[in-house]
Amino acid sequence: MAHKLAALDALNQQLGQPAASAPADPTETGGSRPPGGKRKPTGRRDRREADLPEERIELTDPLLEGSAPRIGWEESCQLAWRRPSHVRMVIARAKHRDAGAADTAEPTIVTAPLPPQVLPRALATPSLLAHILSDKLCDGLPFHRQEW
Repeated sequence: MAHKLAALDALNQQLGQPAASAPADPTETGGSRPPGGKRKPTGRRDRREADLPEERIELTDPLLEGSAPRIGWEESCQLAWRRPSHVRMVIARAKHRDAGAADTAEPTIVTAPLPPQVLPRALATPSLLAHILSDKLCDGLPFHRQEW
């Protein structure tokens, strides 16, 4: 196809006409998209889009619960294992507007702390890790045969 386009451009130059511009989308000419054409996704996939049952855990800060107004929740998702299947675990931490000390003019936003985790920032909870390891080591099921 490139050979034909080059021949047509040469014929246009002989006739004194400007060269034809290439189409913006390569799929219009029946060609395939170049390998670098599609952008690679960045960031984490949104686990809320997965078709999984949901379990919600709400964490509050008992020191701020009565003294500062709650302004919302900060939510994060992890994958857990509950019999008989996987579960999307939503950890919701309460956000409070804390007036703080009297000398500061602007209030600060305080979020309830996370509990200690086995692997910080991991998508897998300890229950899912235990399930994967027991499938692998106890049952002899290879990783490629396990499904999430």
